[in-house]
Amino acid sequence: MIKTQLRYRFIVFILLISRVSGPRVANFVISPMTSVARRNFIRRKYEFMMTNAREALPGREEDEYHSIIKGSVDHIKSFLVRNLCGLGNCLKSTEVFDEAVIDSVITGEDNGAVVITSHQGDWETLIQYFRNREDITACNLYRKPKCPVVDRLLREKRGINQYCSGYGIMKQFKGASTKKVFALIGVDQKPVNKGVEVQFLNRPTVISPVSVQIALKANVPVIIAKTLIKENRAEISFRKVDMPKLDQLSSDEKVRVSLQAVMDEISNDIGEHPEQWVMWSHNFWKQKRAA
Repeated sequence: MIKTQLRYRFIVFILLISRVSGPRVANFVISPMTSVARRNFIRRKYEFMMTNAREALPGREEDEYHSIIKGSVDHIKSFLVRNLCGLGNCLKSTEVFDEAVIDSVITGEDNGAVVITSHQGDWETLIQYFRNREDITACNLYRKPKCPVVDRLLREKRGINQYCSGYGIMKQFKGASTKKVFALIGVDQKPVNKGVEVQFLNRPTVISPVSVQIALKANVPVIIAKTLIKENRAEISFRKVDMPKLDQLSSDEKVRVSLQAVMDEISNDIGEHPEQWVMWSHNFWKQKRAA
């Protein structure tokens, strides 16, 4: 437990340093008073992560929960080193499974698909996979940053060309001809009135419905992408989501039922490899804000 707390402390420390500059600020960050506060924060955060794991994955041994959190912290550290420190190509290889799911969309009648992933494994490899395919058009959706510099870097370095509102995606779906359109969307919270409440890992939460809204409006399939790291190798796999029958439902219910089907798939993936989910430290189970 102590070693895991130290690893998580290292991650927090690196993130703090990356956001600030100047010797005075650096001295403040490593001052004794700040160090004590940070240790208390890490201790509380670790217990918060353990509580999340216990409630999301009930019935496991206490040692297994410690192992899950330790693995997640180690995974976050490796992810930061690979993708934020300029070492993104240090993975030995990337292996793709069930690629026929993607190919069937390209050769079929659909204008494309909505590809959904979670904060598990290394989703940066998924982005790179779609960028390397010249037979498709990939739209990587992201929350628009407030900083114009970060916005420009995301567009130039990661090919992000759309944001969470989905603006422009429908036009690309309608105009798809020789190249099919694949919208890449990571599941995210939206704890405001526009979010949709669903069950996720045994607890209610509010999730942004933009992924299924786009899929329903464009009448394209939803594909779950799972990206795992095993022995310094990336493994990407795809599968279509079998949506429930929606004929007799209202528009709002169609969105909610479809989103629940997606979150059930995501929950199963996380349950199989919880040590590679990076959101145990995050309050992913926020409720809707009061109007």
